[in-house]
Amino acid sequence: MKNMKNGKTEKEIRADLQRLYSLRRRARLRKWLLRISKRYAESVRTGASAAVIAVSIVGVVMALAGHDEYLTPVLALLLAALAGSAVVFIGTAPHYFHDHDSDLIEERFIGFSRKCRIFCDSLEELFSGSINAALRGFLSIENDLSDKTTDMEKAVNAYYLGRCYYLLGYLPNALRYFELSSKRGLTHPAARYMTAKVTGAMGEIENAKEMLMVILDDKDDPFSNYVRYEIGNIYLRNNDPETAMKWYEESMKRHEHVKSVAVAASLACLMMHDISRAEEMKRLALVNGIPDASKYIAVFNHMKDSVLNDRVELNRLAGFGAPSEMPSSLSGKTTDSKRTEGGDKND
Repeated sequence: MKNMKNGKTEKEIRADLQRLYSLRRRARLRKWLLRISKRYAESVRTGASAAVIAVSIVGVVMALAGHDEYLTPVLALLLAALAGSAVVFIGTAPHYFHDHDSDLIEERFIGFSRKCRIFCDSLEELFSGSINAALRGFLSIENDLSDKTTDMEKAVNAYYLGRCYYLLGYLPNALRYFELSSKRGLTHPAARYMTAKVTGAMGEIENAKEMLMVILDDKDDPFSNYVRYEIGNIYLRNNDPETAMKWYEESMKRHEHVKSVAVAASLACLMMHDISRAEEMKRLALVNGIPDASKYIAVFNHMKDSVLNDRVELNRLAGFGAPSEMPSSLSGKTTDSKRTEGGDKND
């Protein structure tokens, strides 16, 4: 049996979703294998270094005991070890600087100390999508190495804790750490923007809008062109698609992040039961090359089917005194997030 308007059977839809889940499992397996290979490489380097030191000690002892024939091989081994160490250092040194958010982190956490290694590894985990692993690393700096970090390093680390909690859906914890990063002295615009974004996601519309309007008025703020889109998202999450659509339209007039705005606008149109406009926004999003298009299409079709089914049900009941307005079954309103102090949510 085919669903209305989308031309796909239930079996085909289930097959599409199964392919999506299969791709996710493969991506997680690749991440796991990369992590294992990284740890194995570190173990090999550690073992090789220990072996070189042990052989060198034995060779020196034998040379001091009068066996001069051991001296030349030991010196050659030490020179080879030094050359290998230099090659490894050159290959891994960029890892101890920052490929991501260098304008935010600046000169913090640069070096070879334990705190720098943990921070760099956690940053890589964050940008590779391993949010739980990243959170554990940033928490270890916050809780175990606070006496070894400067005030500005604490501020930067708090910002990334906020990022992790936001991505995991723990909004109260995210807001706490974003605010803490600003209190500790982080003045980067990203901290102010993320504080406003999370405040809106928690349903505090007026406070979030006030903070976002300050960013919008600051033309030098790199996040000012995200504000209209973000205000639209706040209203959309709080079941006000009409107001959200006004902000999305303002954003699209200025060509701000068209594909992201088009995705959100298509869902807002579905919530308003404007199917034709929703299809138009969907085409605009797909033409602009949104990431994970298959997942978006599955969500869009599911919401569209719900709207059409609601409409059929209302028409069937109209002669029996059913209310004429559409039910608000597509609110998209977020539920209250859990608050944890060190909690972890599975990927």
